[in-house]
Amino acid sequence: MSRVALDFDLPIANAILTTENLQQAIARQTEKGADAARVAVEMALLVSELAVPDEALLDLLNAGELDE
Repeated sequence: MSRVALDFDLPIANAILTTENLQQAIARQTEKGADAARVAVEMALLVSELAVPDEALLDLLNAGELDE
């Protein structure tokens, strides 16, 4: 998963449950699923907040407002 995140410049989260039996998996699935969904939404919001359009970034570099 790390390779995919690096190759495609995407944040990736997972919620793999390591359990010893079906009962443990059932008991933990709802909480971990909700946590994974929350993290995915938070990451998507963060990426959108941090995203600078390529043209805007080039304008800033050309104006000398950012160090290269």
